[in-house]
Amino acid sequence: MSMDYDETAAVNHLIERLKDGELGFTVAAEDATDPDLKASLLRYANQRLNYAETLQLLVEEAGEKAEYGGTLGATLHRGWINLTGAMATRDDLAIPEAKTSP
Repeated sequence: MSMDYDETAAVNHLIERLKDGELGFTVAAEDATDPDLKASLLRYANQRLNYAETLQLLVEEAGEKAEYGGTLGATLHRGWINLTGAMATRDDLAIPEAKTSP
């Protein structure tokens, strides 16, 4: 199976978004204090990781180069959230909303 440029680009874009989600949920889980919320966030992070790894394998099996990282925008967003979070009181209900949206 081979992929053309547009297909590869589209799948790699999805991989980047999945990696963004994985990292966002992981960071949110680190800040969560409720054990059930923490477990759910880690489960969502692992789910995104598994999806990304499956797509990476498919891209590479097609002879193309797969993405392995997230987007710069999401990295900057997480940095901003961490900065503003350090200046405010953390709340378990606010963490998933703030940390997982790109």
